[in-house]
Amino acid sequence: MVRTRRAWRLTRAPPVGVDLKLIVTIPALNEEKTIGRVVGEIPRDIPGISWTEVIVLNDGSTDRTAELAAAAGATVVTLRGRRGLGPVFRTGMMHAIRGGADIIVNVDGDGQFDSRDVAKLIQPIIKGKADFVTCSRFGDPDYQPRMTPEKYWGNKVVTWMINRLCGLTLTDVSCGFRAYNREAAYRLAQFGRWTYVEECIVDLASKGMRIQEMPLRVRGEREFGKSRVAASVIQYGTNLVQIVFRAARDIRPMQIFGLLSALFVVPAVLAGAFIGLWFLRSGNLYPFDAVLPLSAAALVAGFVLFLMALIAEMVSVHRGLSEELLYLARQRLYARRRAAGAMAITRNAPNQVAWQASAPGVQSASHDVAPVRSLNPRSTVVATEATATSAMHHGGLHLTEG
Repeated sequence: MVRTRRAWRLTRAPPVGVDLKLIVTIPALNEEKTIGRVVGEIPRDIPGISWTEVIVLNDGSTDRTAELAAAAGATVVTLRGRRGLGPVFRTGMMHAIRGGADIIVNVDGDGQFDSRDVAKLIQPIIKGKADFVTCSRFGDPDYQPRMTPEKYWGNKVVTWMINRLCGLTLTDVSCGFRAYNREAAYRLAQFGRWTYVEECIVDLASKGMRIQEMPLRVRGEREFGKSRVAASVIQYGTNLVQIVFRAARDIRPMQIFGLLSALFVVPAVLAGAFIGLWFLRSGNLYPFDAVLPLSAAALVAGFVLFLMALIAEMVSVHRGLSEELLYLARQRLYARRRAAGAMAITRNAPNQVAWQASAPGVQSASHDVAPVRSLNPRSTVVATEATATSAMHHGGLHLTEG
C-alpha cells in the first residue's frame, strides 16, 4: 500500500439533500466539429444540483471552437499559446474553485464521451460515497470500446503500474472523464505538462481520497482530428514514465531511492565478501582482481543514493506542509466566493445581470459582475457589465488569460 499523508479534513462535502453547484470544465483545441454538441448535451436538471456552469478552456484554437462553445452557452477562457494539457487542466480547476464549485467535472471536447453521462458520473459524490470518480472504459465488458492493440495494452500496463504504486484495484487510469468534489479539488497538486490523468490518481490516492470508478460507454477513437496526448506512442510513453516516476519520487521517496540504493549495495557487498573469502583461501585476488574496484564504485553509488533517499524524504515532508497551506488557501478563497455569491443573489441591485447563459427552458442565475476581479495576477479578464449582458444575448462569456 502507498504511504499516505492524511490531512485533517476541515471541510467535508455538503450532506445529501443540500443543493450543490456543478462546474464542468472542457479543454479544447480545434474542436469546432464537436464542441457545440459536447456543451449543449451537458444536463442542466440534475437532482441535487442547483446551478450548472460550463467552462471551455480554449487552448489556442485556430478554428471556431471558442465561438461555437460560447454560442452553446459556455464561458470561454482563451489561453495564450498552447500550454499543454496539464497546465490547461490546472487552469480549469482554478477557475472552478474560484467560481465556488462544489463538484467539478472534467470532460474532453472531442466527443469521445457522452456529455449526458455527467449526471451518472457525479452520483457517488452527490451521495457522499466518493471524493473522486473516474470513468472506466474497461470496467464493464459490454462498454469496452474498440481501440488499437498498442493503445489497449498500453492502458493495461499503465493501470497495473498505478495500482501497484497506490494499492488500488482500478481497471482504467487513463480516462479523462472525471469528477471531483470540493475536498479533492482542494487537495489536488498536479504539475505535469503533457498529461494529468495518471498523476491525479497517484496524488489523490496518496492523500487518502475516496476513489471510485464508473463504467461508461466511451468512443475508442476520436471521430475527428488526432489526439494531442497519444499522437505518438513513444512520446506518450516517455512522458508518462517521467510523470509516474516524479509522482512516485514525491510520494514514496524512501522506497524508490532505497530500492535503487539496494540494487547497488547488495551486489557490491556480495562481490566484496566473495573476493575476501577468495583472498583468504588463495592469498591473491587473481582472477577477480578487476572486480574489487567495481564493487567499491557500486558501494559508493549505493551510499550516495541512500543519502538522496534521506534528502528526498525530508523534501516530501516539506511538500506535504506546502500542500496543506495550498489547501487552506483554496478553502479560504472558496468561502469568500460562496459568501459573495450568496450576497449577490439576495441583493436586488440595479447592476445585476444574467451571468450564465442557460440552455432553453433553464432559468438563468443572477450575479453581480461589475467589477470582475482578475482570476490571477497575470491574467487579463475581459468581462464587464456590458460584455456579460452581451453574453446573455449571444450565448456565452469570453475570458482571456495571458
